[in-house]
Amino acid sequence: MSALQITAIALCFTIPLLGWALLFRQAFRFYRLFQTGAPDTSPRPAHHARTDGAAASSSGTPG
Repeated sequence: MSALQITAIALCFTIPLLGWALLFRQAFRFYRLFQTGAPDTSPRPAHHARTDGAAASSSGTPG
């Protein structure tokens, strides 16, 4: 086997393994958050966290 083949095989196992690890980490984080029932405290832009009803009144309909 050449060095290129060994490098390719190593990358073919390492990159998907890293992807699966990140996926399961996020799934476990979601499970923990869902289990506690607490609101998500991750930082979000202000326009995503709007709760004052301004988004509903900006559609042009009276309201």
